[in-house]
Amino acid sequence: LSSDILVVYLSQQVLVFLSVVLILSHLIGTMDGLENDFAIPPSFWGMSIPSSSSGSFTSCDQEEGFTTQVSNVALEDDFKKGERVVVWIECNGEKHVLCTLIPGQTDQFSLGGGVVFGDLDEVAFRHTGTGTVHITGFCTLEPSLMNYDDEDSEDDDDEDSGDDDDDDSDDDDDQPPIAVPMKQLGMKQIKGKPSKDDSDDDDDN
Repeated sequence: LSSDILVVYLSQQVLVFLSVVLILSHLIGTMDGLENDFAIPPSFWGMSIPSSSSGSFTSCDQEEGFTTQVSNVALEDDFKKGERVVVWIECNGEKHVLCTLIPGQTDQFSLGGGVVFGDLDEVAFRHTGTGTVHITGFCTLEPSLMNYDDEDSEDDDDEDSGDDDDDDSDDDDDQPPIAVPMKQLGMKQIKGKPSKDDSDDDDDN
């Protein structure tokens, strides 16, 4: 009978343990979901590429710490009908054709997964047409920088608290020692009783 009770008890403990594990797993998943919900959402990005008879590229201005994704290329309505427009991209010195557009037939082109580049990449665009080409997409803050901002603020708080402790210790060192009365130290002042050596000196005189 005692062995049966022990088995039942152990089974109950195992069930309790598994329940706690499931609850903790659910809480961890909920916290991860909340962190993703509060992440900085992507923001719109776009630039206009004017016509260039010299074939020069227009540089892309990027924000520090952001990743840019180009998703669409479109023609403005200032092109000649039937004009063939070749759009080029230059990234870190390498030049490639992005797409080819024809006004009235293919006025815009979606890049699907997009062309992605970071803030350290040197990116520029140009086209062969006579009008203006609009390139659009979105930019997002790099995940590593999101975590870096949180760690940075925690490090700053730690440094501030450390500086406060150092200042307190410096203040303690600068303070003069506090005088303690002799009575508090258990010392007694002896008055008027000359020592033996002093009395011998008086007799000699």
